[in-house]
Amino acid sequence: MDSNPNSRKKFFRGEGEIGDVISQAKNLLAESEGLSLDLQKLSETTVEFATLVEEAKYKIGIRERLGQNVDAFKKKIGDLTATWKETRKAELTKKEAEILERADALERERADFEGRMEGVEEEQRQKLSSELESLRVVQEQVQSELGELSATKATIEDILSESEDEVRDKTLSVEEVEFLKVNYFNLVHSRIKQGLKSPITGEHHYGNWEMKEGDGRLSATIKTGVKRRVAIRFDLRFIPSEDVDGFIYKKIGLDSLEEITGYLADKKDKDAYHALILVSPTGWTNGVSQRAAALFDNQTSVYLVDLMGRTITFNNGDKKTAEMQEWFSPVSLEEEVNEVKARLQKEAAEERTSQFRADKVVSQYGVPRKIVVATFKAMEKEGSGSIIDRSEGAKDLIFLVGGE
Repeated sequence: MDSNPNSRKKFFRGEGEIGDVISQAKNLLAESEGLSLDLQKLSETTVEFATLVEEAKYKIGIRERLGQNVDAFKKKIGDLTATWKETRKAELTKKEAEILERADALERERADFEGRMEGVEEEQRQKLSSELESLRVVQEQVQSELGELSATKATIEDILSESEDEVRDKTLSVEEVEFLKVNYFNLVHSRIKQGLKSPITGEHHYGNWEMKEGDGRLSATIKTGVKRRVAIRFDLRFIPSEDVDGFIYKKIGLDSLEEITGYLADKKDKDAYHALILVSPTGWTNGVSQRAAALFDNQTSVYLVDLMGRTITFNNGDKKTAEMQEWFSPVSLEEEVNEVKARLQKEAAEERTSQFRADKVVSQYGVPRKIVVATFKAMEKEGSGSIIDRSEGAKDLIFLVGGE
């Protein structure tokens, strides 16, 4: 008997026994794939529930903006909230814990296999390595799926906790979406007029951009040499979600990954730098953001721009991508708030306006509601006045200049 309890049994070198070991590895792989399938099914049903919650909640905001009755949707969101709190959340948490326990056990078995390969002949090692690599990939996928499931749970909690005013502020009309798109594309246009240094070669380039724009896309290219090879290329692609009764609220999900993988697969000139900038008016799901933040390619940077949130997501650990992000960063919320604040203060002083209602400012100034609400809050914080919300009987959010 082995006196060392921590030692691992080594594989024998007979063909029959190595075959048995490979068979064990295949069984372990099959079990891991089954676990992944169970997790995918659980994730799908959870995403479906999250979609129902989101649609019911946001249709309240949309119907209110349209002046329509919302009683049916309020009842629906009430029923969904009760289902989540009373049964669905607890059941999901229990299943999630069971899957995590199974995943940990399978991971330990794989680690044991790999440890027992020490000292095994090369020929036998090669026979096992492909099975163990497949197993490693599947188990990494399981961990990723567990992370996405946890993110979906958090999303459901966030949506259910949002107030009606918060939901209302996150719905954009198609006109507001167009405003955000034009604003952003104009901003990038103004930056592209400048020269820049290639993050691949370090070579400086000045002007001579070739521009193509249309159908929510903008490409800007600098070519060099007699053969006109691409030195730098920017590709902006505007990706709005489908509108609901003329309003948009959904974040862009994993379907957008096809756009990224297709772009990365395109053949590129040697030493050329490419940047893919995907632009959403309403933001990105956690799954997509996490993938983008981990992407790396020798010649390409990928950025996800959230126009309503005024954020940009990218792999901050990739030096070239971090260096170039300032070209595509959306205008900060602070800048837009300061601009609207200046206009309101001017109107209050020159026209003696004593109060501003959010929906009328949105219509008059042609800016997204989110900016107007943020401006009201900033002005209240600095002591320029006070806010009255709908809970106090106002038809919409109102800012009283100088206080009540």
